[in-house]
Amino acid sequence: MIASSAKKHELLDKFLNANEKTQLGKLAENKALLSALRKVLLFDIYYNGTLKEGEAPDPARNFALGMVATYGHQLSDEFLGRSLRAQWEGIM
Repeated sequence: MIASSAKKHELLDKFLNANEKTQLGKLAENKALLSALRKVLLFDIYYNGTLKEGEAPDPARNFALGMVATYGHQLSDEFLGRSLRAQWEGIM
């Protein structure tokens, strides 16, 4: 379940100090910096596992397939499902 905006603010208020909140406010006002930061933070999520012309496919670049490739049968289906759901919620 994805937390509502109000719930997110409530949770953030519990662990961000006043200076951090001020700095985040400044970041939100700087649209160019916010856009660049979003691209940097989300780069691996959006581009890992995507195919590119002239490059051999590498399934391990995909976060879901990478977990299976790295840990194989050590992962339970339940753990893998929970991890994928957490990744999805993190992306959203």
